[in-house]
Amino acid sequence: MHTTTVDKVNRIPFLNLASNSAFTVVVNFIMQQFKEAEADYVKSSQLDPNFIFSHIQLAVAQYKTDQIGTALATFRKTMKMFPNRSEPLNY
Repeated sequence: MHTTTVDKVNRIPFLNLASNSAFTVVVNFIMQQFKEAEADYVKSSQLDPNFIFSHIQLAVAQYKTDQIGTALATFRKTMKMFPNRSEPLNY
């Protein structure tokens, strides 16, 4: 079972996929291992499609790996999936 958790230090919500999976996703992104982070965010989005931050961070990871068109498509899809949420508009 996965749950949504809030990082107590940075106050960033993230998906706890298993004991260390969510930590790995955050570390891959922070360490600028964006291809690895992209794969992690895809899995996270599949496990909990309602967790908006996985979708947003997927788009950011795609952007960071110069997949501009794919990133824009992911952002558009995220905005359609979550029409009442403002978070995607911040990116």
